[in-house]
Amino acid sequence: MNKRVLILCILIFIVFLAAEINDPILAVAAGESDLLIYDQENGISRRGDRIYLTFFRQDFSQNNVYNLMCAYSVDNGNEFNETLITGFYNVIPELLYERKYAPTIMQKPNGSIMIFYTDLTWAIPRVAISGDHGSTFVIEDISLPPRSQYQILKNCEDVTLVSIEEENYERPLSSFQYFTMHEYSENDEYTETDRVKFWGPDVFWGSVHSNSDIWIQQAGGGNNNGWPTFHEMVTTNGRIMNHATGQPAVMTTPMDDVFQGGYQENTGILNMGDAIEIRANGYDLATSENRDICYVKIDGTTAVCRYADIITTRDTFCVYNSFPDPAHTNFPIGDSIWTNYVDVKTTVWDDNTFTLNIINSSIFVHCQLWIEGTISGFQTWGCEDTIYVTNDLLYESVLPGNIPQIGDPDLLGLVSEERIYIQYKNYDPDTGTIQSPNCDGIYLYGSFAALGNGNIELYGAQNTHYEGIFSYNYQHPHGSTPGFTLTYPNGTEWDVEYPDLHKFIFPPSPFWSGDPGFLLHGGNPIGFTCGYPYEDPNYYDPEVSPYGTDWPWYNPVYPEAADQTTMGERGIVHLFGGIQQYRRGFMHRSGTDPNNHQNNQWDIENWNYDGIHGSTGYDKDYHFDDRLYDIAPLHYPKSNNHNLSHTDFVDSSQLCIYAFDEDNLEATVIDSFVFSHNNFRLVDICHDDEKYAFLLIENPVDDAQVYVLQKIANNWELINIELSDVETIDYLDDNFVIKAGMDHYVFDQSGQYLPAWDMDEFSEFYDYTGIQGNILHYISEAGIDQYMYHLNRLIEPDEFEYMGACLFHFPQFSDIIDPDIELYHKSSGEIVMQFLEESYEFEELYHYKNYVNIYIAPGNIAELPITEDKDLVITPQIEVYPNPFNPETNIQFNLDETCNVSLEVYNLKGQRIAVIVDEALESGTHNVIWNADNFSSGIYMLSIKTDSVSEWKKLILLK
Repeated sequence: MNKRVLILCILIFIVFLAAEINDPILAVAAGESDLLIYDQENGISRRGDRIYLTFFRQDFSQNNVYNLMCAYSVDNGNEFNETLITGFYNVIPELLYERKYAPTIMQKPNGSIMIFYTDLTWAIPRVAISGDHGSTFVIEDISLPPRSQYQILKNCEDVTLVSIEEENYERPLSSFQYFTMHEYSENDEYTETDRVKFWGPDVFWGSVHSNSDIWIQQAGGGNNNGWPTFHEMVTTNGRIMNHATGQPAVMTTPMDDVFQGGYQENTGILNMGDAIEIRANGYDLATSENRDICYVKIDGTTAVCRYADIITTRDTFCVYNSFPDPAHTNFPIGDSIWTNYVDVKTTVWDDNTFTLNIINSSIFVHCQLWIEGTISGFQTWGCEDTIYVTNDLLYESVLPGNIPQIGDPDLLGLVSEERIYIQYKNYDPDTGTIQSPNCDGIYLYGSFAALGNGNIELYGAQNTHYEGIFSYNYQHPHGSTPGFTLTYPNGTEWDVEYPDLHKFIFPPSPFWSGDPGFLLHGGNPIGFTCGYPYEDPNYYDPEVSPYGTDWPWYNPVYPEAADQTTMGERGIVHLFGGIQQYRRGFMHRSGTDPNNHQNNQWDIENWNYDGIHGSTGYDKDYHFDDRLYDIAPLHYPKSNNHNLSHTDFVDSSQLCIYAFDEDNLEATVIDSFVFSHNNFRLVDICHDDEKYAFLLIENPVDDAQVYVLQKIANNWELINIELSDVETIDYLDDNFVIKAGMDHYVFDQSGQYLPAWDMDEFSEFYDYTGIQGNILHYISEAGIDQYMYHLNRLIEPDEFEYMGACLFHFPQFSDIIDPDIELYHKSSGEIVMQFLEESYEFEELYHYKNYVNIYIAPGNIAELPITEDKDLVITPQIEVYPNPFNPETNIQFNLDETCNVSLEVYNLKGQRIAVIVDEALESGTHNVIWNADNFSSGIYMLSIKTDSVSEWKKLILLK
């Protein structure tokens, strides 16, 4: 027989306190099937009849959207209301691998509520404060460094924060030849299905990083048997995937041939940085704030600038049955049949220019920036709007086509807070002509960063089209004027599929100026048309696909037929530097891209273009500028790890204890410890007077090491603990109780395991709460709709004292499979049970338990005794004799009135093993005999429940 069982058998006069929750209150605090990021201990608070929960809930109706929620009850859990505090968009799910990001809620004596959390988008510590019991919240920043791992220290009257702060890793964004936050196209709409791949023609000579999966494929030719080639280190916070198989590339790919400079997966999130240094330190072109375009032509250190404004006007022009083109005088001009009316955007250029002298400096422009030229010295141009590259960007010291060398004096940075486009054609106000130098290739020297993150609240799923990309303008070489149905004055209709703005009525207009009875040559147009810049005699032939023109405000060259070869293949982008972009932009586009030709419908506002076309775009000839490993363009953005994921880029870290000023929301360091090791994660804290213990994991991804950092008075000590999968730490006198997996272990202050406690024999369902007098408790399933709460007190090694039990009846839980059950508060008899329903659907993705529902059951259990006197005996109202017994015992109880009676027997696992009585009995004394001949020796629990009373009695069967 187990040693502990023998001890229990001897302890016949053990204290036994029991109470039952009558009519248990059950409420679904967070329902349906959404993924919840929740902390069983820090996510719940109770004061009187008010119960509060806080958690992050993933909104599955929108990918990568998480909401911070507060669920609260003002009637002891009978009903719960929910408040949406704030939402987070574009959250990378990998950030939430650890439940350390779950928020913490605290109630103050004045009734206010404080929810401490980390902003999932910007990794900034914040607090949400409510003065109306959770109905509304005000959000404030906490003065902690970004990317802090912080927790609220338990059992402190004042708010005390503990934070692990990792030294900020910063690296110029320009040191990456290629950098993205997302490797999914702008048509993806956050589904992560329209992935963009690297293939044979892609060759990179500098380092590459992406915060999402990197996709590769053996296709497209090239010099590496169809595979892309990476000569320097490639890192990704996700995996490197084979586009053809949809599986991790390492399974099917010659990785050494592809990644010749090495690769790392799951390295952590790196942020793109921002243009704040350019704004703060560069020359602010303030006059650009109220303008639409600033056209900059650079010659060495001189930049000639000209402003323009885009004005929307109503364009009224004559419509002919053929375009009056003087070049086709052999064709009749035709009749003027209509006065067309349409809103047109016109660019109006200033007559005057102005000059900037740029000598090793940066400039910030507030409107669109059109830029070209040859750079001398160090120059960085930042832009609040989109940047359009209108011609080559060259270095004065480098011949076009040559790679810059160490010591070369010229370096360009181009930074847009939105997007960077290679312009297709543009109007040159200096010459008064339309130029198209980029239509046969372009040379780009410098580092180019497109930082735009859009505004998902404004644009919704279309937000991907407003995120930063480096791409080429005008990606769809066909007429973009939607077709329409023309109704003639005689009532007949004609579907005009390829309208020419200068020939047909577009759109059908109320501004009629011709003869209402005029028929367009009887509805039979003449057999030719002169659309700029050429004619198509078969325009009227429905069997032929004629060409149309573009919206004047869409195509910068207006009007232009869709068959221009310059709008298709445009040569090569010769890049000597790097590209960093929020979302990967296209450098080449298929003319049959289904994401842009859905059902051949015209929907320009949603980036759908009718009809297919030939492929368009640029080939790539990318070279890295090795100088960018050591130097960066002036005031260029810095990549950093101000985020939630632990990475390999951390150099050192420290743990700080903060006193928190609730009035000013300021955190002041009162003590700190600097680690000599790298990359620690804070798991849990326990505190007792001047003693602190911090449970830490070093290198949490691979080969994790567990440490306890002790602080006693002013002395710090770091101790290695031989455990894994640790979850909690608590004090047991001067020792530590550490929960790891399903077991508890006791260590002394030197880190030595104390096997005398042998707690692992009892810990499969146990939790330990040292602050309540060394209490060990667990909850077990007693039956289909019943759960039993058990409470023990540790007295000394190899002994514990059984103190009480409480049976909960929850018929509503009959359909819940394997819930994770936690007990919250046990003081003055007040408890809250949490039934946390797990999600197995996300187990492989997140590697940790994840919840989809939280169920709350508040109640009371008899007040815990403050004495440890084992001779204390409470006379039961139910008598059992003999006890111990073999195999029969007599059970006697008295009823004051006629009532329903339930008499049941449970084992120590909380399982009901026998029903002795379950019926209505009259008042008076009753005797019942229970025969346990079919049961083995051990301790059992006898429960008697009437309409108004519930009692328990311990039974000891000795055979």
